This record gives sequence, structure tokens and C-alpha cells, in this order.
Amino acid sequence: MRQVALFRLGSELFAVNGNVVAHIVVTPQIFQLPLMCPEIFGIFVRDEQPVYLFDLFKVYNLSFDLTLDMAEHVLICRSEAGQVGLPATVLERIVPVESGVLEKAAQVDFSQMQYEFIFDDQKYQLVDVDTLVAALLR
Repeated sequence: MRQVALFRLGSELFAVNGNVVAHIVVTPQIFQLPLMCPEIFGIFVRDEQPVYLFDLFKVYNLSFDLTLDMAEHVLICRSEAGQVGLPATVLERIVPVESGVLEKAAQVDFSQMQYEFIFDDQKYQLVDVDTLVAALLR
């Protein structure tokens, strides 16, 4: 069954393919390293592997700054380049794809986001993890 994980970061609503979510954890200690691209908030270690934590506010050109107190949880997602983290203030729920509607959204320079997931009359920006990772590798 295809699912979508719905979450908030601050007042912004996001969705991610539930099938790529490997774990949801309380935010661990995050390390900020010099010379990291601005879309990466920091890095943490899980199972002896580095996990890069995306700053979704910078990825989607939103007018907020990510702070660690906003990110109570991290959705650890599988990608072609390994595991990456998406910060979340609130984990709303995981729902079947069929319970909502995918709709085209505005393009965003960094990630080329193209869709929103509409559920219960709320629009969630659909995060495509592999597209984010691919944009960073350019």
C-alpha cells in the first residue's frame, strides 16, 4: 500500500512518500559543519552512518530560519545516496495516497518541487527526497 507521511515544520505543512521513511526519531544531537551547502542544516550519526538533515525552509525558499527547537523529530528517509533527515515539529499522521489528491504546485528553484498533497482541505508540500539529493550532487 502506498502511503504519505504528513508533518509540520513550524507553521508549514509537508508530505513525503511514506515508503521511503525508514525511521522516525527524536531529534538527535546535530552537528553543523563549515562549508556545508545552505540547504543542509547539519549532520548526525545513526547506526554509524552519517545522516544529512535538510533545512526545508531553505530548500523551499520560505521566510523562516530552522532552529533545533522547531525540529522535535526527524524522519529518516532512504535515498539513492543513503539516508537523509527531514525535520518535523509535529508528525501528523501517515495516510494512504488514495485518501488525498496530488496537485501540481509552483516550481521551486532548488528542488523543482512539482506537487502538493491535499488532505482534509490542507495543502502539504510534497517533498521528493531523491530530487533533493540529486540537486545537492550537482
